[in-house]
Amino acid sequence: MTTSPADELRTAAERLRTTATAVQSAPGIDNAWAADGTTVTQGAYPDTGEPIYPVADAASPQCAAHIALMDPALGLLVADWLEREAARRHALDVGQPIPDGEPALAVARQINTGGGS
Repeated sequence: MTTSPADELRTAAERLRTTATAVQSAPGIDNAWAADGTTVTQGAYPDTGEPIYPVADAASPQCAAHIALMDPALGLLVADWLEREAARRHALDVGQPIPDGEPALAVARQINTGGGS
């Protein structure tokens, strides 16, 4: 069975939403990721501002900043975008392919074939 571009978009959105949701802190806790040198942390205690969870030790401060930028909140927003794009494209172009160069499809394909599990 051939996978449609809209299916690729939905699959990527589901994968991204699953992983982003799995790494979020408990409700009511600051989920923001932050970089300090090469260390990436998630969340902060409200009274002290100290980080709650270690996320990663990066190879460089630039890598740490990039990891922190791509936190679960951004992942959920991208998943929403991919789902909306899949629905929009399906409604507009039933049976028509989504061009390979379209940004949403490029992002979806990277998610679907990129790292992680």
